[in-house]
Amino acid sequence: MASPRCANVRELLSAHLDGALDPHTRLFIDQHLSSCASCAAEAESLKATVAIAHAVPRLELPEDFHAALVQRARAEAATVAAQARHRRSARVPGLTPGFGAFLSGIGGSFRRKPWQAIAATAAALVLVVWTGAFAYLMGVNVPGFDLLGLKKSDQQTLIGGLDDRATGSTPGSEGTGNTVGSQPPDMTLGVGGAGGKTGSGATDLGSLTQGAAGRQFILSVYLTIGCDKVSVAKDRAVALAEGAGGFMESLNYWTDANGLTVASLVLRVPATLLTPVLKELRSLGEIVTEQAARADVTAQHIDLTARVGNLRLQEQRLLALIGRAENLTDLFAIENELSRVRTEIESYESQLRALDEQISLSTVSLTLQPKGIGLFPEASLWQRIVEAFMRSLKWLGQLGGQIVILAATLVGPLVLLALLGYGLYRLVQARRRRMGA
Repeated sequence: MASPRCANVRELLSAHLDGALDPHTRLFIDQHLSSCASCAAEAESLKATVAIAHAVPRLELPEDFHAALVQRARAEAATVAAQARHRRSARVPGLTPGFGAFLSGIGGSFRRKPWQAIAATAAALVLVVWTGAFAYLMGVNVPGFDLLGLKKSDQQTLIGGLDDRATGSTPGSEGTGNTVGSQPPDMTLGVGGAGGKTGSGATDLGSLTQGAAGRQFILSVYLTIGCDKVSVAKDRAVALAEGAGGFMESLNYWTDANGLTVASLVLRVPATLLTPVLKELRSLGEIVTEQAARADVTAQHIDLTARVGNLRLQEQRLLALIGRAENLTDLFAIENELSRVRTEIESYESQLRALDEQISLSTVSLTLQPKGIGLFPEASLWQRIVEAFMRSLKWLGQLGGQIVILAATLVGPLVLLALLGYGLYRLVQARRRRMGA
């Protein structure tokens, strides 16, 4: 094993041969080499290696070497810069770079051909479904829609209906000729014809009162009449109701999107004069529709009357007990019960008065419209196309919303669990690094 002095000398041999040492150090090395055969042999070997290196001929670089080197360096720099930008874009604020790389990997996987095919298939499916919905709203019989429980008669009700005219319109609504008033309830007894002359298709009110002896009924009539001048017919109808001792309960008067003036009135007419008033109303123009309804409220009227009678008797008994009260406690208890009974009497009497008013005053729902447009005026082809297109877009938006809700319902918990698991993983890794340090 070489001594420490020999080790120091051998480290300085290369500099000694190059003449890079100071005179004092060079003298020290020469003295050591003269007395140490091992270090002298090392020095001779090093001299021979240097001589061989000097004897090797010098190679000349190609003329385009520097230009090629610069070009390659620029290409490598562009590649490194692109990779750095990709790493920065993969980082998500608030998350670790590793998770950003994970998201970047997911994005890269979606850019592969299988996922591109899935996305193209989904887009084609949405386009086909939307096209089918648009065609269905246009009235085309689309194959397969019957499997969804949709029929041709359901086109008016699909996602709100294509034509709002079927339910009547209010002033300012987006209709195209809303001409039908409120529809009668399920208790309709008679339905008149449509499009007849004055008085044609009139409902026989005698059928509404047959077998009505001793019974209480609420009568309602629904009329749609085509008139030459709606404004004149409206004033005439109000005058007829008031002349019979009734009144006008409500009035809607507007011009729809087609420039047609329509009036919708609710008239209250004494039940005893309903027949002559209807006869005069029918003379205002052509009857488009006429419906009548009768609601039997006999049982309700009897029940309210009996309740009021029983409570009156209870009130009389309580008044008699007040004079027999022996102390203030009994007196206060009787007065509280008397107050409760009188409150119930007032409530039931109010209901009975309202019911008697409905029985004595029949309701006539009257819609006045220009002549010749029918019950449901047919929209133009362009209007149908525009309406169907807007409805189909609305339906497509609702479908997309439902898909998003479904995806959030199914994927949301999984994403939360994945984030929780990743956070725990990072926490364990950090703890392990601290313990290893």
